[in-house]
Amino acid sequence: MGLPLLLSVATIVTLSISLGKAAHPHRGSHLGVATIVTLSISLGCTHEQSSVAIPAPTSTLAPTSTSAEDSPTQPGLGLPPTTTLLEGTPTTGKPTHEQPSPQHSVFPDITTSNTVSISRDGKCRTHQPAKNGSNLPCWTLQIIERIPHDPDAFTQGLEVSDRIIYESTGLYGQSSLRKIDASTGVVEETIALSDDLFGEGLTLVDDKLIQLTWKSGRALYYDLGTLQQLDEYHYQSEGWGLCRMNDVLYMSDGSNQLHQRDVNTFELITKVTVTTPLAGIDVDNLNELECVEELVIANVWQESYLLVIDVDTEADQAEVVAMIDASMLLEDIRLNATDLSTPIDVLNGVAATRDGSGTLWLTGKLWPYLYRVRIIPTG
Repeated sequence: MGLPLLLSVATIVTLSISLGKAAHPHRGSHLGVATIVTLSISLGCTHEQSSVAIPAPTSTLAPTSTSAEDSPTQPGLGLPPTTTLLEGTPTTGKPTHEQPSPQHSVFPDITTSNTVSISRDGKCRTHQPAKNGSNLPCWTLQIIERIPHDPDAFTQGLEVSDRIIYESTGLYGQSSLRKIDASTGVVEETIALSDDLFGEGLTLVDDKLIQLTWKSGRALYYDLGTLQQLDEYHYQSEGWGLCRMNDVLYMSDGSNQLHQRDVNTFELITKVTVTTPLAGIDVDNLNELECVEELVIANVWQESYLLVIDVDTEADQAEVVAMIDASMLLEDIRLNATDLSTPIDVLNGVAATRDGSGTLWLTGKLWPYLYRVRIIPTG
């Protein structure tokens, strides 16, 4: 979940952020800090309002891209349709790799990763002992590719199949299921939901897509090829995130629990509570999910980090085993988006490419970009 915000940026002023708490169970937050850049964020008291801060950059990225003369720019962004920052995918057109890529893991080696704490702004900091005497690995990201993303898309779910990105968007009267070309960011097809539905998490099961709805208790099944709705199932909770691991669906409801559901019938099997060995880390508000390599990656509503969760199905428990600092994506938006008059919201949307590259697609609500990234150890 999470809701849009109003954001204005000024330079060389102080940062003032004030978030109120809405009546809705989603909680606000208080953030502080800034250099050179001033942010002033006002939060409305309606369900559809939230906020996020774009920090001043702490490092300089040096992306390479096609020139504006060689490639048309997306209106308001000042960037060509596709920008490759490091390697892998060309700046325009389809990937040129003809030979199979070696298989890479999505995750770094936990046993050799630096163990650090994570601060309120989502950044990995210095060592901090966990309650059980150990530390929690905190990874960061390497941007591989940046493509345009509809800044009006209130992203709630993300999936990828064969260089096609499938996106679930939310808000009443604006919710949709979208098919996006992962090479250009162009929305090729949009299926609008009825005005009484608030689109949420999305996952791929064989040749079907399953889209959650927030408070309606309806899981919508679509044909992957045609995007025609085939069926729907019902559930008794809020729907936030959804992913598939083997024969089980994992669903979040905005709490610290994950629902295990039957992949064929959507019937509830059990619920597991997510815990963390590191004190001070919020495991409530679990949001968009991605299941990959027997682990669950979870967005946390209003946070710029993601949790990596190991679920023990036999013991009906789940524990955070690592964290991913994604705050640098907000820095990249500030460095590269030429028009920040359009409000942006929080980090949300994660999908594994499953092409052997070991990469993920990430974005956020009302963000101008989709990012293909690689998880890397800090330091």
